[in-house]
Amino acid sequence: GQAVASGIQPVNGGQNLAVGSFSPKTAGWYTYDVQWSSASGLWAAGHECGIPSESFFAAPDIASEASPRRARTTETLADRVTLAGLSAGVQGRLSVSMFGPYEDLSAATCQPGELVDTQTAETSGSGDTNVAGFSAALVGHYAYVVGWDGNGLGDEWNVTEPCRSTGEDVLITKWKIDIVTQAHTPVLTGETIWDDALVTFDGPRPGGKVTFELFGPGDPGCRHPIARLDAPMDGSARVSSPKFTVPQAGEYRWVESYSGDNNYEPHRGKCGAV
Repeated sequence: GQAVASGIQPVNGGQNLAVGSFSPKTAGWYTYDVQWSSASGLWAAGHECGIPSESFFAAPDIASEASPRRARTTETLADRVTLAGLSAGVQGRLSVSMFGPYEDLSAATCQPGELVDTQTAETSGSGDTNVAGFSAALVGHYAYVVGWDGNGLGDEWNVTEPCRSTGEDVLITKWKIDIVTQAHTPVLTGETIWDDALVTFDGPRPGGKVTFELFGPGDPGCRHPIARLDAPMDGSARVSSPKFTVPQAGEYRWVESYSGDNNYEPHRGKCGAV
């Protein structure tokens, strides 16, 4: 084949020489052809092209970054992978594995028991590939591991990034929820009261429950509830407390609290709504 680089180095007796330098830009096998000739041209020596000691393999280059680096539970996640050094038409397959969750990213080991999901994508030559389809149901840190398989070209073509490579992690947090309440009042002693909670959220439908605490007259600081009533979250935007019979005249205050679930943080309302 045609030489991709060459160098000449004067020789003065027996010595070790470094002849030029070479940085391969394309993955594959390379071999050196070394020849020597005397200044007079009467003497010459060399070796056959392709001997193992004068050959090396340049592996493809792989770089990747998680996108996004911070997300919430159930959101779609992806990993952007850049392959370099592959000739046009060289076929292969990317494999991106997601591991976690970890309380601290430094604890990530990317062991089989920590595998969450694996997505693959076919590739041709160098370029960028967006490998999507990931999501996480639990909060915490997650790490990606990216590998490329040369589809039978040989084990030397296969490359894998280590666990916790720079930029290859995502932090998963919970969604926020907001609740506004509306008490049904005024009523007479002996009648029933209840509280409505208007729930707003911008993620998946929340589960869990809403607890309505009722505080009676003489407790403006909401310290001692006279009733604690639960209502399940069924995914709707409005939740009503069970009804409560008022035992005496005076001002009553409701305070709602949301239990939270896998996707949402707990929430507690403020004392003061009469």
